[in-house]
Parts: sequence; structure tokens; C-alpha cells
Amino acid sequence: MKRRTFTYASLGAAAIAYACPWREGFAADRASHERVLVLTDSTLPASRAYAAMYMAAGRHRLETGSDVGALWHSRLREWAGTIRGVLRPSDCFVLQNLSVSEGRAFFSMPIDPHRDAVSEEAFASRHALLASAVVFEIR
Repeated sequence: MKRRTFTYASLGAAAIAYACPWREGFAADRASHERVLVLTDSTLPASRAYAAMYMAAGRHRLETGSDVGALWHSRLREWAGTIRGVLRPSDCFVLQNLSVSEGRAFFSMPIDPHRDAVSEEAFASRHALLASAVVFEIR
């Protein structure tokens, strides 16, 4: 491996660990006493699986329903802890704009169920909105 390739790969792994602290293997899990609310969309299989993984740890769960903007103003805006989940890209777009306007940090990463079927170069060149779901965290 060339030194330049190693440096770029290391920087990429560090960036992923910083931007996606919920990804196990890249960063240590946060303290178990942290208040975490898991948002789910029952129509997305990835969202149900993500919720099941976190529900085993005793986290709070909330279904998004049909209007995530109304949910933000009625329940999420007042939540003092971390909000995590897997939602549709359109819902994450709304949550991102609302949470950032409130001064909260928003991190996200698209999930592509067909990633294994394509090369890394083809995956990297795709637009994030083509993903079927987005994993996110609001702090």
C-alpha cells in the first residue's frame, strides 16, 4: 500500500468516526445513562431493525407518523437528550433544517440496500437522495 493511499484511508476512517458515532467499530458507544430517543418509521425495514437494536438497550421509542415537522414542534423540540433513528431522506431533510435552526447538531448518513451489488466508485458517485433511508443523530 502506498503511503498516500494509507493517509487518505486513515483520514476517511477518522471522518466517519467523528460524523457517525453510532457506528460500532469506529467509535465507542456513549454512556448508557444518556437519554436517547429512537425515531422509527414502521414502513421502513431498516428503521424497524435499527429500533429493535436500540430497544434492547432500554431506549425510548417514538413512531414518526405522517408529519415529522409537526412531531418536531410537539415532542422532539423539547427532548433534552439525543435523538437517533432511520427515516426517509425527506423526513431527515425536515428534521435537519428544524434541528439546526434550534442550534442542535445534526449528523446523517444514507443507507443504500444495494451497496454490496455495486463497486465502491459507483456507490461514491451516487447522489445521497437515491438512498432508501438515512440514519441520523441529533444532539
